[in-house]
Amino acid sequence: MVIRNTRYLQDICGLRKRLTDVFDGMDNCLDWKSDSNNWSPREIIYHLVDTPPEGIDSLIGRILKDPEGEFELVPDLTNVTGERLLKDVEQVKGDILKILDNLELLIKEAIDVDLTEKTILVHLLAKGVSEDRTATNLLQGLFVRHWFEHVAQLNNIRIGLGI
Repeated sequence: MVIRNTRYLQDICGLRKRLTDVFDGMDNCLDWKSDSNNWSPREIIYHLVDTPPEGIDSLIGRILKDPEGEFELVPDLTNVTGERLLKDVEQVKGDILKILDNLELLIKEAIDVDLTEKTILVHLLAKGVSEDRTATNLLQGLFVRHWFEHVAQLNNIRIGLGI
């Protein structure tokens, strides 16, 4: 394992711990919103699970195998379906931790040069632009930055609920 990958593995470990802590005691609060303009914990989780639509784990795996691909990035989707509304806290937690588990396996096996040099064409629909991004770019932005921001949002909801 190379040093760069260690950073991402530490991020995954930190996110796994924070998510586990956030879910503790949230059994009846997955759909709570402070107002109609805010997302519920369930909406935040499924936003992370499906951004990008195939999941960050599958996207990174695809880049490493087929760097000639492309995908569309649509912002601000909650991705909650009728089936997902029926899931309890353990099932919801399982869905997001599965993404982290899969990503961890990919990162452990990744070669540093593949992460930094293999690219995929990203269609940023909100900005109306398309650009190449490396796996490293996506790990730093779409994964680490994005996920930590939303986990902080989940923690703020938890605090607001007095849990």
